[in-house]
Amino acid sequence: MQKILIIILTYQPMKLSAKPRIFMIMKAFLCFAFLLLVSVQLHAQAPYAFTSYDISKGNASSQPERFTPFGRQMVFSAINPIIGREPWISDGTKAGTFMLKDIATGDHSGNPTGFTAMGNKLYFAATDTLSEALWVTDGTKKGTRMVKRIIPFGSIYTDETQIAAVNNKLLLRGQDAAGDIELWVSDGTDTGTHLLKNINPYGSSYPLNMFVYNSNAYFTVDDGVYGNRTWVSDGTAEGTHILLPGDPKATPLLSKNCLPVVCNGKMYFVARDDAHGTELWVTDGTEAGTHIILDCPDCDGADAHSPVVMNGKVYFVGNTKISTGNLWVTDGTADGTSMVYSPNPTGHSDIADIAVLSNKLYFNAYEETHGKELWTSDGTPSGSRLFKDLNPGEQSAYPAQFYIFGTRMLFTAVSEGKKSYYYTDGKTVGQLKPAGVSKVIPHDLTGAAANGIFYFVADYADGAGYDLWSIQEVAGQK
Repeated sequence: MQKILIIILTYQPMKLSAKPRIFMIMKAFLCFAFLLLVSVQLHAQAPYAFTSYDISKGNASSQPERFTPFGRQMVFSAINPIIGREPWISDGTKAGTFMLKDIATGDHSGNPTGFTAMGNKLYFAATDTLSEALWVTDGTKKGTRMVKRIIPFGSIYTDETQIAAVNNKLLLRGQDAAGDIELWVSDGTDTGTHLLKNINPYGSSYPLNMFVYNSNAYFTVDDGVYGNRTWVSDGTAEGTHILLPGDPKATPLLSKNCLPVVCNGKMYFVARDDAHGTELWVTDGTEAGTHIILDCPDCDGADAHSPVVMNGKVYFVGNTKISTGNLWVTDGTADGTSMVYSPNPTGHSDIADIAVLSNKLYFNAYEETHGKELWTSDGTPSGSRLFKDLNPGEQSAYPAQFYIFGTRMLFTAVSEGKKSYYYTDGKTVGQLKPAGVSKVIPHDLTGAAANGIFYFVADYADGAGYDLWSIQEVAGQK
């Protein structure tokens, strides 16, 4: 933050007429006002150095996505109008930002997805002009190659995560000789990539939503008997089974919209079963240690979601009988689970996103006076309050897509009818844009950080297209 420069002017009496004296005083005042104005403008600028990468070469949008840190670099997919969507890599410099390989030659797209690191390599699924395959890269063009075709009879390109690394093995989806999509395993070689287990003997099990905890991968499959359920695998056929083998009907379905979190050595996850609806569950990796935390008797369907960890507890969103979308907390036990705060206690609070910055929770919530705005909480009722009315009055700012980068939180919000990017350090809020830019073309904030650089998608020049940008903190600015 720039400090305001204060100038103290001392005036020594001189034998001047009234008009020159007035002129000198006005001149000094105007100089002071100019310096003050410059200082305020600097304060309003984002404390970041911005870098633009014209991947699409011109006004076309490269639309980068699936940002995945790989060592000190960032891997992502992006579109070039001549070669389509392919895998790219960046070290934060323009010279060090390049396409790894044109997998589907010509203007076809390889559509890489599922970027997953194992050892010093990055693996992903992509489709050439024939079919989908497992690929690997060491971060160089020369070191990017196909491992093995895993969907030889077609493509199942999807937004869902489909690769997980456990115990020096990759778990992924592959197609068997019958054309069914099942759970495969790979050690990164052609011969070591094969079917792990035929979970659904009657068709495809479609493994999805993989999450790694305690050297095991948790995922959802259709077993052909009980429908979609949560399974677990350590990378071996013997160690691949339904989460609750004692009572498969009671095994919940891992939510595809909420990533699990790990707190005090246990995994907390949102799941749905036939008896309880959508609730928060916990597991220590054993059948006995896997259970629903609280089947809230005073809730009209808890609809739990968005778990985050702060100070050894898990905070999440849940309902009561008279209010929906409120802030809850748990220590993993039913007695230690309760509602923290409801911004709109007799209606819909509709909290949708939660992030943790400097031991404070930040979330979007609705109440009738301010609309949907940015709120904060220290985890107690008295420490929960409206943080900033970004769109003053009853109009909503709809703050969302929170990313923690260094000592600040980045997010999107609407003000005066325009969506833009913002940042906060928990004290003040500023707009995330380069100096001299007056217009930001609205876009979802998607990105990730690697080596102190945050990569994201933006259009800071009207008509330039959605392209790759990055920011780094400027030394000395707070």
